[in-house]
Amino acid sequence: MPVDQILKLILEQTAPVALAIFAMWMLNKTWDARLADAKCYASELVDHRRELIEVLTANTEAITRLCDRDQR
Repeated sequence: MPVDQILKLILEQTAPVALAIFAMWMLNKTWDARLADAKCYASELVDHRRELIEVLTANTEAITRLCDRDQR
């Protein structure tokens, strides 16, 4: 195979390989962004759950005090 044909073959294959590398890089960036969003969402859910438990506990204590006051 002459050198000209080898160079032509290499140049023809460079564009698809570069495109594939770019596509994999973009997919990796997208995956990293989605993972970061999922972690942020999970963190927000944990915070909301903690707040909900605090509110329910305070509400339960308030209702308990009201019930104790009514029984006296």
